[in-house]
Amino acid sequence: MIKAILIISSMFIDGDIRTNMPSMEKCMIAKTQILEQDPNAKVMCVPHYKEDTSRKFKDFMGHMGKLVKEMERTGQ
Repeated sequence: MIKAILIISSMFIDGDIRTNMPSMEKCMIAKTQILEQDPNAKVMCVPHYKEDTSRKFKDFMGHMGKLVKEMERTGQ
């Protein structure tokens, strides 16, 4: 499932507002509702993927294990 970030900019808000949304479909529904309330607002949905840190750690440890085995094989 693709998660999304809803970004809203308006004349009355200094800067922008970012809201994490559970899916792109929910984001598009919220976008439509916001534009109905304020037609001058600038609203966009951006895909958002949460990075899996446990997978990165497992990959890192796998590379370390290969490095240790290679060092043992070469006698260093």
